[in-house]
Amino acid sequence: MLCYVILEHSRYLADLTRSEPELARLLRHKFRFEEISGVPCLIQHYTRVTAEKLAAWKVQALLLSGNATDWDEYDMALFTDLQWIIREGHWPILGFCGGMQLIGLVNGALCGPMGRLPEGMADPDPDYQPGMLKEKGYYPIDILRSDPLFEGLGERPVFSEWHYWELKAMPPGFVRLAASELCPIQAIRHETRPVYGTLFHPEEYSEEYPDGRQLLSNFFRICGF
Repeated sequence: MLCYVILEHSRYLADLTRSEPELARLLRHKFRFEEISGVPCLIQHYTRVTAEKLAAWKVQALLLSGNATDWDEYDMALFTDLQWIIREGHWPILGFCGGMQLIGLVNGALCGPMGRLPEGMADPDPDYQPGMLKEKGYYPIDILRSDPLFEGLGERPVFSEWHYWELKAMPPGFVRLAASELCPIQAIRHETRPVYGTLFHPEEYSEEYPDGRQLLSNFFRICGF
């Protein structure tokens, strides 16, 4: 059993104009995870996830979603159980975008906006965080360190990006796996445990850009599926 942990703020999900398309997207991810891994995937909001529940549900690995809400709007006390799971638990974990940022935050790294767009630099999407540096679209990623997560993907795979926040430094106990032109920390891995984070979104692969599917398949193989 997989558990897809939804990190989106409850206030965001309470807005039906935003939550309905978001929930449809999450269901699409769930079906993709199940098809690639061959095991069922349970969707749970982060406020409901505890080590005891994961054991009762017979969860074997966790996937942490992205989130549209900035981290400074959250009550981090609501993450107490998930923080323990990330830092001390025995489950393999793969965090996407905000999921990677959360892994960094609970392990002592700083996280924040990438900064303002330099003068003269075109905004790739003026409707999303106008005036801010961002990565939105499909971008090549530079693999810096060999790892089973990137097996079969070459030196510059292409993944979906949708963010304007980033990790400002590596969390202690982790190694950096990948970078991009704008963000030096694109993928991380714990030194001794199968805990991974990607700033990009492998779950948003497409027929034209299929590398995300290969990465997910690699992670599930690491998990033993």
